Amino acid sequence: MSRSSKRYLICTAPRSGSSYLCHLLARTGTLGMRPYEQRRSEYILRSSRNGFREVDWSESGVVQLFDLAFAESATPNGVMGFKVMWEHFDEVIRKALRSLRHRGMQRSEIEREVAATTQFVWLRRRNEIRQAISWAKALQSDGWNIDSQNAYQGKYVYDFPGISLARFRIRRAESGWSGFFERCGIRPLVLYYEDYLSDLPAALEAIAKLLGVPPPEPVDAASIVLKIQADSINEAWEGRYRADSSGALKSARAVANALGSREWREGYRQRLRMRNRPQRAVGQ
Repeated sequence: MSRSSKRYLICTAPRSGSSYLCHLLARTGTLGMRPYEQRRSEYILRSSRNGFREVDWSESGVVQLFDLAFAESATPNGVMGFKVMWEHFDEVIRKALRSLRHRGMQRSEIEREVAATTQFVWLRRRNEIRQAISWAKALQSDGWNIDSQNAYQGKYVYDFPGISLARFRIRRAESGWSGFFERCGIRPLVLYYEDYLSDLPAALEAIAKLLGVPPPEPVDAASIVLKIQADSINEAWEGRYRADSSGALKSARAVANALGSREWREGYRQRLRMRNRPQRAVGQ
């Protein structure tokens, strides 16, 4: 396939509002992001789960993987784009480093191959604690979208250790993307969850401008199937978490309270059981 400058990646971490944004992009019909399943556009995650069977790692390897994903995501005007989480991007690069095709290469060399003729949108979230809370709740309920979250019949249990671990993973992802951009000399278009929600047309226009294509026709936000999942629990947990993490002693007490709670331990065992199930796409 011919490689085009009208290719882009939405680079992000879980619970950044990426599913909502990607669904919005797909609805334009001109900005790529064509899902491989209903509302799913994480092509690298799909490839990871099928063992990268579509890739000949002895030949073109990592470049082939991205070319195939871009081709599937394309809209009729030639724009190609999909989203990728840092942990899945990192997994691909690490696998490439172990392959015969890329043996002896530096990580930055492989990353530059991936980055060639590709534009990047870095989707972030200013409120890291809210992002971590959203992740912790999704792990409790196995609810990665509004439908599965609404179907959850259990009770959410405040999870100081889980929120703290999610914050660590978010920071690791942010550091990973930052390092990748720096190594490859990339200046991504940076979008913040809080900003694009308040001005959806501006976000779409910015991405269209990055790709050098006309801005899309307005999308009726009310017609978007995906909905924002934050609720009163998120707000209450944020206040509690900020108080609990305001000092080392308070943090230690919050961890001890969680470990001593039967309700929390039962929830933890439930999360361990969920890890053995087929994973869902990590979305908004």
